[in-house]
Amino acid sequence: MSKYSAILLIGLTVLIAVGSSSCKSRKKLISGTHDGRIRGKVLEQVLKKEIDYNYLEIKGSVRTDALGKKQTFSLTYRNLEDSLVWVSVRAMLGIEVARAICTKDSVWVFSRIAHVKEKGDWKMMSDLIGYPIDFYAFQAIMARKLFVPGRSDNIHLNKYLSRKNENGLLLIPDFSDPDQKKILIENGFLPQFLLDQNKKLLLRTRVSHEDASWMLDVVYGSETNKHFGGLPAKITMDGMDMDERMELDLRILMVKIDQELKFPFSWF
Repeated sequence: MSKYSAILLIGLTVLIAVGSSSCKSRKKLISGTHDGRIRGKVLEQVLKKEIDYNYLEIKGSVRTDALGKKQTFSLTYRNLEDSLVWVSVRAMLGIEVARAICTKDSVWVFSRIAHVKEKGDWKMMSDLIGYPIDFYAFQAIMARKLFVPGRSDNIHLNKYLSRKNENGLLLIPDFSDPDQKKILIENGFLPQFLLDQNKKLLLRTRVSHEDASWMLDVVYGSETNKHFGGLPAKITMDGMDMDERMELDLRILMVKIDQELKFPFSWF
């Protein structure tokens, strides 16, 4: 992972994770079984508990372990749902490390420190950072929501396979389904989700290639914070490919929901 890629990862914020103990080894997708009754009931309850918003702002601190260095940044994330994401990452003394502005079709990334000024689409940015991602996946990950890549709806989740284990209910893509296979080809991935059946919460979102050459895992934990509109106070992340890994630990300090957002800085 190059310094260039690391800065872009930080600028696009926190898309990388496996929590402390989860997937340090590389495993292929786990087979599951169709259990529509259990899956459908839990899935419906989890979707009902997701935060409902038009505007979302998150402020927090991000601790990273990338390129052999541990660093701490402050993060401001603003999202006009299904329309715009604005991210600013700052180091000590308020110096901006990276800024990213994302729409459904385009991504602008700017960093004076890394001498980066890029504008492109999501495919180009995915190629640069090494992980396929899109606008809808990005905003869903930050808002602790279930999602289907490249789509604002999640109707295809009803066709996921399910598997119960000691940690909860695991929802797994069914690659034999033509619609899901088409989404995989178009977007490069389909996510897995681990749900808490008792608290009806999303615990983990995992994105992995079928050959396990890379993995992106986001861990939310089993608790929510009432002051944060149902979001947890901490999100643990860990991204890995065949050569490198990068850890991000986001501690949420403030959440504003449906207050009018301001984007005070110029795009570049």
